[in-house]
Amino acid sequence: MNSSDNLPPVYQTLAGTAMAHPDGTAIIDRYGEMTYNELWRSTEDLKRQLLRAGVLPGLGVATIFRNDRHFAMGLYAAIGCGAVAMPLFDQLTPAEIEQAVTEANIHFVLTDMPEMSVFGTIETDVTVEGHPYYLAATARDHDLPVVDWVDEPAVMAVHFGHHRRREVRATVAQDCYGAHGGSLRRFAHYCL
Repeated sequence: MNSSDNLPPVYQTLAGTAMAHPDGTAIIDRYGEMTYNELWRSTEDLKRQLLRAGVLPGLGVATIFRNDRHFAMGLYAAIGCGAVAMPLFDQLTPAEIEQAVTEANIHFVLTDMPEMSVFGTIETDVTVEGHPYYLAATARDHDLPVVDWVDEPAVMAVHFGHHRRREVRATVAQDCYGAHGGSLRRFAHYCL
């Protein structure tokens, strides 16, 4: 495992935990147990494939996964690329996904459910340990960052307004975890 010094701060938490507790249980899901080392290796594999496909620092990646290891791998891989990850609930309607992705200026949609990749064309089929991922590009210009008002953002959460109003607020976190897994340090709120 390489040094984590030049990795995005949030991604460093996964690298550090995998180095400190490689055989520790990271995830128990419908597929079984996954150690931190297995999570790290699989996430690094996915990250390399995303980088080759054009997921670069400053771009936005909406991640849509069930609550399993692929959620963690997709989220960390996007962050590891230097992108801003925006996890979306896998039960959102296509209209809600479109609203969130469009109003948050997202560049890519990453999912393991092809029916959830509602924008653009599938840029690439990505496979990690035999599990397919789908990466679709949106119409967002890749020369424009998803967030230009926060330095080194990592995760963006979108909150839908009440009573079906077209209101999307984005919360962007950077350096989400302190050196010891402490609380969130910095937030930036923005109404889109």
